[in-house]
Amino acid sequence: MFQPGLAELIVGKNANKTYSGLTVGSEIGLGSRRWQVVGVFDAGGSAFDSEVWGDAHLLNGAYKRPDNLSQSVTVHLTPLPRCNN
Repeated sequence: MFQPGLAELIVGKNANKTYSGLTVGSEIGLGSRRWQVVGVFDAGGSAFDSEVWGDAHLLNGAYKRPDNLSQSVTVHLTPLPRCNN
C-alpha cells in the first residue's frame, strides 16, 4: 500500500502487465511530480485492475487542483514496447 503523504503509487495487476514502467520500484511522472510504484493490487478482474492509486491530496497538488476538487483522475496511457533482455 502507498503511504499517505509520500509520492507513492500502487497499480492494478492489469496496468502492471500492460504498461511498461508500472512495476514495483519504477518511478513515473504524473502532473508536476515523480512517483514511485510501491505495490500491485488485485481487484478480482474488475475495472479497478487497470487503475493507479495514490494519495489524493498529493495528486491534486501535482495537477495544481484545489485539494477538494477530485477523487479520481482518468488518463489515457499509451502502451510502450517491452524490451526482451
